[in-house]
Amino acid sequence: LGGNFGNMVSFEIAGGRAQTNALVEAMPEVAFAPTLGDVGTTLSHPATSSHRVMTPEQRAELGMSEGFFRISVGIEEIEILKADFGAGCAAAAAV
Repeated sequence: LGGNFGNMVSFEIAGGRAQTNALVEAMPEVAFAPTLGDVGTTLSHPATSSHRVMTPEQRAELGMSEGFFRISVGIEEIEILKADFGAGCAAAAAV
C-alpha cells in the first residue's frame, strides 16, 4: 500500500470505565473495534469486548486493567492520529 505499514500497540490509562468511555468518544477518526486488523487504525477495549465475560480480577491476572486498550495502527496520516489520541487522552483526563 504505497510503502505504508501498521503496527500493534497497547496502552493503559488511569481511571475506570468513565475515563475509558471518554477517551473512545473523543476519538471520532479512530474506529472502535472488538477485534483488530484493518488498514485503518482501530481501538479495542478488552474489558468491554474480547474479555468482557471475565471478572475484573481475572483480567487483572492477565495484566488488563479497566484502562487497558489495544490499538492496531493503520496507514492514516500521522497528524490525524495525533489529533485523535490527544483529544482522547484529554477527555479521559477531564473525567
